[in-house]
Amino acid sequence: MVKNQIVRDILEDVLKDGRIHESREIKERCEAAGLRLIDKNQNLVYNVIHHMRKKGYVITSPEKGFYRMENYKQMKQNASENIVVTGTKDKGDQKESDRKAEEVPRVSDAKNKIDWSNFFVLEPARKQQDELRVSVTSKGCINLNSKLQQKVSNNKFEIILSRDCRAMLLNPNGEIMHTFTKAGTATNREILSLLEAKKIKLPAYYIMEWNEELNMWSGILSEDRR
Repeated sequence: MVKNQIVRDILEDVLKDGRIHESREIKERCEAAGLRLIDKNQNLVYNVIHHMRKKGYVITSPEKGFYRMENYKQMKQNASENIVVTGTKDKGDQKESDRKAEEVPRVSDAKNKIDWSNFFVLEPARKQQDELRVSVTSKGCINLNSKLQQKVSNNKFEIILSRDCRAMLLNPNGEIMHTFTKAGTATNREILSLLEAKKIKLPAYYIMEWNEELNMWSGILSEDRR
């Protein structure tokens, strides 16, 4: 199902760093992607986790409401080797006896016949998962993404906003501190009214970088809300 694949992609993106993440972070990412995890779909995340475990992913739960994936790189490497060596892809629940090996195309001869001076390599688009981001959700959750969590050295920050709420500073040496969880989340519902007053739609994303002069993390509001 399409929903299951979306949830699986989100799970891999959140958990691939091998760190512990709160289930709330995963659910908020799903909701931001347009999945409403209510009623009959409320167990969708858990069902996908269960299915991934059956496929060999080691997803542990160190404590209730927290998850960690321990073998993401190994699983991806195994899948890549399976495609290159055998020419086959894992087709989920399809029986092994029904799988047909596909010959890997031989393209070396074709390469020699192409005039490469007429071609150029298209650079890949900058991936969102490579950005250092702070997100603010409609529930007042302020989330540090996994890349930013890897960079910060503590879990307490003074949060400073510009008057138009389009710039954010995280001061690790401030006086009025917010404490972030292991999953990189802090809650402050007052920020909702501030953003709404400036007509900033939620979830809002701030792209962060370390500012040597200020000795703080500084970021600006991203227009890309995907």
